[in-house]
Amino acid sequence: MSGLRFKESAAQRLREAIREAGGVEVFAIGDVGFDRRVSRLEIHCRGTQSATPALLTRPRAGQVVIHNHPSGNLEPSSADFALANRYGDEGVGVIIVDSLVERDNWVVEPAKLPRHPVNPADLTDFFDQHLPRSMPDFEAREGQLPMALTVADALHDERILLAEAGTGTGKSLAYLIPSILWAKANDAKVVISTYTRNLQAQLVGSDIPLAIDAGLEFDWALLKGRGNYLCRRKLVQKQ
Repeated sequence: MSGLRFKESAAQRLREAIREAGGVEVFAIGDVGFDRRVSRLEIHCRGTQSATPALLTRPRAGQVVIHNHPSGNLEPSSADFALANRYGDEGVGVIIVDSLVERDNWVVEPAKLPRHPVNPADLTDFFDQHLPRSMPDFEAREGQLPMALTVADALHDERILLAEAGTGTGKSLAYLIPSILWAKANDAKVVISTYTRNLQAQLVGSDIPLAIDAGLEFDWALLKGRGNYLCRRKLVQKQ
């Protein structure tokens, strides 16, 4: 048994689901980050006071199956061990939590998936071959590819990189493209945080569409500052 190995956003989502279900058992499938904490989760089924349905979605290696014990006793039951045996051989972890999601018991650790580096040839091909075909007025920019290769290495090595390049180098593509390729290679997520809204708008309105036009397939989402979203609690208070 250990201290809580959940990011707060994931823990809060599970707390809310358990509370909404009336405190009965709730099952979720979670992703585990490279820091070995549950980074996000999805609720998959809810039980009654006496029974819980089987999971309908099959977790993949490296993920975890999470459920709460309403009693607060985190010792595995015979059913929990059966669950652990079922998923453990597939590299899926099993976690028991209390209903407040303040304590957890990692009955089975998930498989630690290997980190896959970005293939330098793929990155080079993108800037030398694919990008020019999607940009009629393309001009090679000195320093762009070396920066992209360095960003890819920093992502793989989990190290901090401070990169400085002159105007016109194409810095946004130099960090965007290796980030996309690294996320795809590792079935992971990358967060790009910009200092200004203008740069965010450039990434969303120009650079990401350009990467897609050049042949990269990936999912992405835009998250703005909290001032751009409606707080449901404050809305209710003002009504």
